[in-house]
Amino acid sequence: MTPFWTTPRSNFVLRFLLAMLLTIATTSLHAMKKPSAPENADTPPGAKASTSPLKLTLTLPRDGARLSALIRGTATLKAHLTNTSDQDLMLWPLLTVNLQDAKGKPVTKTRNIGRYGLRTTNSIIEGVAFAKVEAGKTHTIDINLKQYVGGDDVISGWHLPAPGKYRFQLHYKYDAAYARKAYGRGCKNLDDPAQPWNQALEVELKKTVEINVTR
Repeated sequence: MTPFWTTPRSNFVLRFLLAMLLTIATTSLHAMKKPSAPENADTPPGAKASTSPLKLTLTLPRDGARLSALIRGTATLKAHLTNTSDQDLMLWPLLTVNLQDAKGKPVTKTRNIGRYGLRTTNSIIEGVAFAKVEAGKTHTIDINLKQYVGGDDVISGWHLPAPGKYRFQLHYKYDAAYARKAYGRGCKNLDDPAQPWNQALEVELKKTVEINVTR
């Protein structure tokens, strides 16, 4: 009689058993492994990258960033808040700007005064000209280095000492709760949802642009 393990049927059975053992061993090995962090730990698997319907950009004067014109205030840079969504947006119209030289040292300010000293409204927030920006349109803020009036809390001025590279740090932020607390004192309809300060887009954008200032 031919031994069973030498028959074709026995070969099939042995292959089947080996395949089963290999599957069990592989499954056990995976179960013993500790879960590893995703390749990009900042973005969990399946999570979508955050997007903003607002884009912040900076453009130079038409004739370039010339030192004398910037100091005199006859040339201005322009910050643009572009509505990239398909709906109209209500925007806080102010932008904080800081200047540094190429080494990261703050540029000397020639003007730094509060912007809310005099007003004709009951509260500060009622005097802020919120900007309604249609889909695809842009709200532009002029940055005049001699007297910049577009800052959140102060009117600023800077003196660039010489030609060279400078870093313009732009910070746009609107937080409705903070705005009501900081600027809403005296307002009688502060919590009215129809008011622009309660409809404005809440967002924070930061951008640093290095500019070469010429003579």
